[in-house]
Parts: sequence; structure tokens; C-alpha cells
Amino acid sequence: ATRPRPAQVRAQQKSDDILKPATVVLRLRYAVAAACGDDVAALQHAHRCVDDVATALGGCKRVHSTPIPPTYVRHASRALLSWLLCLPLALSPLHATASGLACTTGLTAFLILGIEEIGMQIEEPFAVLPLHDLSMELSERAAAIVDGPAPPGCTW
Repeated sequence: ATRPRPAQVRAQQKSDDILKPATVVLRLRYAVAAACGDDVAALQHAHRCVDDVATALGGCKRVHSTPIPPTYVRHASRALLSWLLCLPLALSPLHATASGLACTTGLTAFLILGIEEIGMQIEEPFAVLPLHDLSMELSERAAAIVDGPAPPGCTW
């Protein structure tokens, strides 16, 4: 047997990554239809919930696939550091002592660099936040709901 070439493997993985959210939504729709049976109201409510999941998946996919240009990140960091390096020159007439100037500059730098770091996390949440653990927990819960018995008091 011949082994697939790396380009073929990458193309298959990319295809699988694109189809995963659609496959999840489709399987949820089938599971909901099977669980609801003839109860039209429950089926409509469940389909609205699945639509919400599909919308959330689409939003996550858009956030994940929107690249942030590295030149933007580098330029913003350089501009911020240049501003912070010039800050003591602008503040020196306002302070009588060097220690007061150092404290003011240090506090300002701490706050501004913290805001920049938060902005970086907001721009690329999938690279920073522990979403893998959350997605694994959600998939386990969804599997338990799909495979498990109906909740107490549920007519569908």
C-alpha cells in the first residue's frame, strides 16, 4: 500500500475541519428529530436551539478564520513602547523628584501594557483562552443528552 503524500493529508484535514461544524449540526438535527417523534412543538423548539448552536459555530468559525496582520501587531507595539519611552520627558516638569516620576511612569506603563495585552487576547481568543477543555466538556454533555434518556417530565 502506498502512503498518502503530505499535501493529500493536509487537504483531507482541511476538508475535515470545514465539515466538522456542519456534521455536528446535522447529527444534532437527526437526534432531535428522533427524540421528538410526533411532538411538533417540541421539534420546533429543539430545532430553534440547534439553529442557535449553528449560529454560534458560524460566529466562532469567522473569529477563528479572520487573520490579524502581524505588521499591525508589531506596529502597534512599537508605537506604544515609543510613547511610553517619551512619557518621562513629558512628565518631568510636573514632578519635583525622580522617584515620583519613576512611579508615575511605571504605573502608566503597567496600565497601558495591560490594556494592550487584554486587546491581544480579545483579538485572538482561540490562541489564548482554554477553549479546548470547554469544547470537550460541551461535547461530552451533548453526547450524554443525545445518547441518554429523556429528562424527567419531558413528553418527547
